Amino acid sequence: MERSDDESIRDEFKSRITPQVSPHQSRLLDDDTFSKASLAADQARTIKLLDQRVHTLKRELDAAITAAARARSEKRHAENAQRAAESRALEVTKELENTTSV
Repeated sequence: MERSDDESIRDEFKSRITPQVSPHQSRLLDDDTFSKASLAADQARTIKLLDQRVHTLKRELDAAITAAARARSEKRHAENAQRAAESRALEVTKELENTTSV
């Protein structure tokens, strides 16, 4: 059975508009498959971004906890220094009072 001119033209046209796919490339069969694959790829990208954000937030939290601990330590040190300075000021005041009353 011979091919008609219409079939030959149709086949030639199809070969021109259909991309040639190597055996190593995947070829999606229909829109539904493409939509599912696209959705899966989008979800994978979103998961990756969220995972990176979680790691960044964990690092930021660790840094904030460390800074808070450092600030508490500095506050205690400052309070101790303040008490020592107040105590010394009281001693000097008493000595000054004793010296001037003599």
